[in-house]
Amino acid sequence: EYPRSVEISSDGTKLYIAQYSDDKIYQFTLNTPFALSSVNIYPTNLYIGSTEGTILDMAISHDGQKMFVVGSTGDKIIEYVLSTPFNITSAYWTGVTFDVSSQTSNPLTVQFSSDGMKFYVFGSAKMHEYSVTAAYNLSTASYVSSIDVDTASNIRLSHTGSHMYFANGNFVEQYLSDGTAHTPVAAVSSGDTWVFDKTSIVDDKTTINDAFSNGMTMSPDGTNLYGINTRYIRHYTLSTPY
Repeated sequence: EYPRSVEISSDGTKLYIAQYSDDKIYQFTLNTPFALSSVNIYPTNLYIGSTEGTILDMAISHDGQKMFVVGSTGDKIIEYVLSTPFNITSAYWTGVTFDVSSQTSNPLTVQFSSDGMKFYVFGSAKMHEYSVTAAYNLSTASYVSSIDVDTASNIRLSHTGSHMYFANGNFVEQYLSDGTAHTPVAAVSSGDTWVFDKTSIVDDKTTINDAFSNGMTMSPDGTNLYGINTRYIRHYTLSTPY
């Protein structure tokens, strides 16, 4: 099992894994919000292969009513509605997509601002910004601008929009959103390591890979960072948010 993307609900009770090898998104319950050690290892899942055959990233709106997927089958963002917030088994495709091929032929990540009025796509060594006139509504989207970020393999923005996190090799670097300064992320391992085979949770500190090139996400309050590479998910706590 090789997860490609990790996302967490805004209340910390749901963890989502996008699995590119079987075209499914898996939803796990966290009995203790934001704590991987409390995960329920029997997930529900949603097959989306009919709209995207190779999932690379996903995003859940802050209110849990919309889900967005990007993959390598088509250069587009796909919008879904969750009739029950944060429950992917209630998801259905709205018929709405947004083509980003004019900016990149290789979209790797998608992320929305916390108010749903902007979204960002990383691809072709650039971060591309788009705006919408109705929150989380791709049918109202338009391209804004791009910046060069050729040293990153994966990018995530903080919930506040004040920081950007670049996965680069075996490191995660923290930047101010205007790109004027950067420092290494000050993170301490929570000790929770999850091997994504859907049947077990294993704490295996000797073999964990901290390179987050396959995906990362952060809790809205900036105190929890989650990253994936190959079959591993690693949880870090940040004593200073973001």
